Amino acid sequence: LIGMGAIVLDGAHVGAGAVVAAGAVVSPGMDIPPGTLVLGVPARLFGPLNEQQKQMGETAVANYLHNKEAYRRGKF
Repeated sequence: LIGMGAIVLDGAHVGAGAVVAAGAVVSPGMDIPPGTLVLGVPARLFGPLNEQQKQMGETAVANYLHNKEAYRRGKF
């Protein structure tokens, strides 16, 4: 999940299930491990996500996907 206003620069890799915090700037070539949280300018590894954080991320993604489909159907 890439937070609002975050910037991921050239050659950076965001692992599956990782979270880039809102406003973070991921440096060129940075490798973010799966299931971790990065934040700051420049982005730094904060640590692994706990189960509650993982669930919140999954819920956020599901909401975005739902809203995308609703928009496509003219519900907004």
